[in-house]
Amino acid sequence: MDIPDLNLFMMCSALNPAALRGMPPPFRVRTCRKEELDVWKAMPFDDANSAEAYRGYMTNFFQDVYAGEGDLFFEKCLFVCGDDDQPIATCFVWKAYNRVNITQPASYRAIKLYADFGFVVLTDPIIGNRRNDVEACLPILELCMSPGEFAKLRFAQAPRDFLETVRSSEIHEF
Repeated sequence: MDIPDLNLFMMCSALNPAALRGMPPPFRVRTCRKEELDVWKAMPFDDANSAEAYRGYMTNFFQDVYAGEGDLFFEKCLFVCGDDDQPIATCFVWKAYNRVNITQPASYRAIKLYADFGFVVLTDPIIGNRRNDVEACLPILELCMSPGEFAKLRFAQAPRDFLETVRSSEIHEF
């Protein structure tokens, strides 16, 4: 289940090394290849129709945030693949605004995963120029997550310098 058209933001100040594990067989992790950019653009969506509807948005997002960094995107962007080498998931750590590890998750599974790695849910009412819908998201997360996982969520206000940096840019990097 996705968080329906709501903004929820998470930030990581320190990675939780206990969350790091190897990939169980037959899965493996590899970098995204240049010819797979369209695969990456479709990853956030549950079906082909949604991926197609947001294709222009994802193209613009890539151009605004990653394209100027040359090959760094393809070095940092990872795919989880099965035996057939076809990507089934994607992940990477990118320093938004060259400063912080932050995300805007839309899936309760992603929120649980990020929380495992040390991300906290940001509670500030505004992040950059976007409303933070954390209060509206919490009842949805409580329904979707196990009680134990929901109880593990941690909350924090974003550092002032981060909020100022995000406000200073019209481009949303997360």
